[in-house]
Amino acid sequence: MDKSDGRRPQSVQLSDLPAPVRLAYPERELATAAISAGAYDDAAHGRLAEAPASMRAEAERRAAVVRAVTAAGAGRRWPDRLALAGKAGGKRISKDTLKRYLTAAEGVDAINWAPALLPRYRPTAPYADMSPEAWTLFLSILRKAGKDFALVSAWRDVRDLASGNGWAWPSRPTVVRRWQALSQGERPTIREGRDAAVKALAQPAMRRKHLVPLSVVSLDGRMLDVWADWGDGRAVRPITLALVDVASNTVLDFLLCRSENAADTVRLICRTVERYGIFDTLYTDNGSGFSGHLVAGGNVQLFRRRGAKAEGVKPIGVCHHLGITIRHALPRGRAGEDRGADLRRAVAGGGRQAGVHRGPCRPRARRQPGRHGAASPDRHGGSGPAP
Repeated sequence: MDKSDGRRPQSVQLSDLPAPVRLAYPERELATAAISAGAYDDAAHGRLAEAPASMRAEAERRAAVVRAVTAAGAGRRWPDRLALAGKAGGKRISKDTLKRYLTAAEGVDAINWAPALLPRYRPTAPYADMSPEAWTLFLSILRKAGKDFALVSAWRDVRDLASGNGWAWPSRPTVVRRWQALSQGERPTIREGRDAAVKALAQPAMRRKHLVPLSVVSLDGRMLDVWADWGDGRAVRPITLALVDVASNTVLDFLLCRSENAADTVRLICRTVERYGIFDTLYTDNGSGFSGHLVAGGNVQLFRRRGAKAEGVKPIGVCHHLGITIRHALPRGRAGEDRGADLRRAVAGGGRQAGVHRGPCRPRARRQPGRHGAASPDRHGGSGPAP
């Protein structure tokens, strides 16, 4: 249904209408309320037109409140006036607010009530008098005393010297506000020096900032901490292989398999290329499933067997066929793994934390009832779950 054919009601802000149309509404309301419109003030309405839309809407709302209260007569009680004001303005207002509206409109022609009730912002209080010498001394004390020196201590030192030198030095909250008004770069520069400020505020280098989607794709596998039966009766912990776009951090595809092997990796790469297209670089670790011939055949290894003599003809991997460059991650995480193992041993060592960490989970044999309801021996040779 077309909204402009008049069959569906519409509403617009009164302040958004052109001046002739906007003034026609208060004139009609004033005529209905038997209130004299008075003389039109071009300058006042010009200031109203230059105000922001939100301020114009608020002025029109206040003018509607004054019209409703004035039309009701001066003999109304204040509860009745406040009820009329809330109905005309769309929200409840206090008695003091209504008095302020009526005082602002007093002595002003009714047609000019909206400009007279235009919200006005009070100017900020003038800055307190402060001698440049005192402010310079304050900053010098902070610069030489170090980053841990309290502001109140520096303020007291300047206050003691200001009285003897005739300097104007305001109160402590004023000085603190002046200090907080400095930029995020000026305050650490004064406190810690320029080099420390540059180091703390410099934008960190982002390796992914210059990348575009499908320029670099990361390949990795993670073992799930569950046991599953793949149909052959053997309990294994499945591996999740995933391809993640480095630029957008989006998982392109993943595959659940029983081990980290080259065949499933090739299947995952081919399925991703079929769906999204050929990407430029494959970033992966140096696992046997990712750096084998089926995946990385024909690509130069960064560190494994580097410089070794080629032994005959090697098969070409899927990445070489598709024109994908392989970038292997260098083995740098051994120290972190050692620290993690030390931490696990320390946690499980003794005291109140003894036995908290028991290592990775182990499979539990399935209990199958025998002929007489007793548990039959499992493949581990026992009748119960494996320890």
